[in-house]
Amino acid sequence: MIIIIIIIITIISVVVICCDQTSFLALDEAIKVTNRRVNALDNVVIPRTKNTIKYIESELDELEREDIFRIKKVNKKELHAKCDWPCLCLIFAVVQKLLV
Repeated sequence: MIIIIIIIITIISVVVICCDQTSFLALDEAIKVTNRRVNALDNVVIPRTKNTIKYIESELDELEREDIFRIKKVNKKELHAKCDWPCLCLIFAVVQKLLV
């Protein structure tokens, strides 16, 4: 009778240990998947996103420079169109270039 109780306790202990080992294996697999995702973020996604941000910023800077150049060109044409005295326009243009 005591031997049967010892055998049942041993079987229950083995079942508990197997369940724990299965849980550890599942946990180990989940950790591996998470590490792969973190590595993908660190090595692929984040660098791509940073490069995309740099590209967008450089394009916006270029557009801003083009707009400034366009505005200066329009202002210069308006100045020459309004001026009745070409000599005065020339002096004003020289002064304006010295200020910029």
